[in-house]
Amino acid sequence: AVVYVGGADAVLTIKGETRITGNFGIGNGGIIQNYGQGTTVNMEGGSIDNNHVGKSGTLYASYSGNANKINTFNMSGGIITQNIMEGYGPVYIHTNTVWNMTGGEISENISFLPSYVRSNGNKGTISGGKIVNNEITGTSYSNGYYATRPDIFLGANSKITGGTFTQDVSQWCAEGFKVEKNADGTYGVKEGVFVAHIGNVGYEDLNDAFAAAVNGDVVEIDVAGTYALKTSGK
Repeated sequence: AVVYVGGADAVLTIKGETRITGNFGIGNGGIIQNYGQGTTVNMEGGSIDNNHVGKSGTLYASYSGNANKINTFNMSGGIITQNIMEGYGPVYIHTNTVWNMTGGEISENISFLPSYVRSNGNKGTISGGKIVNNEITGTSYSNGYYATRPDIFLGANSKITGGTFTQDVSQWCAEGFKVEKNADGTYGVKEGVFVAHIGNVGYEDLNDAFAAAVNGDVVEIDVAGTYALKTSGK
């Protein structure tokens, strides 16, 4: 790694005009490797750009061997851009680690395998910032989590309540939040006002809920009122 965060309870803060650029790394965390115990990386500003990570590598990776000492990556500003990863993308969240994104931007990176936050029982929370226009050049994903090549992939414990994305991230929205397509073709996330649910999926229009229902679904009406329903033959 170009920057290694190790030991116990260490803190690395990237801010201001700090720039990590033009490096070549190998393996997970080829540029920044957060492999201590209870260690924290804060990205408040600056840039990580034009770096290259070799075979199977990722730009940032975090791992802790101690379940009682969680490692954290907090991104509230700055930009991770125009990096090339011959592996799983810019941010790789491994065992006993957490990622919180409240701001900043991850954009225009090229990965041979999907750019995503891998949360193996860990946690990724996105409430702001941008993850846009990253390119995946690989044709398949080896461990079979999914067949498509998304810009970002989050585990079941990860939730999104805000931010801007190139792809539809509905499946990771926190309860009560929904995806809305922006005029420029990107997707944003906002708090929804739902009148009905089918399972965990909310609907702002009761007609949309009935239109989406299939045989066996239960449409739960959340808001009392009088509704004009369109008949659809269901």
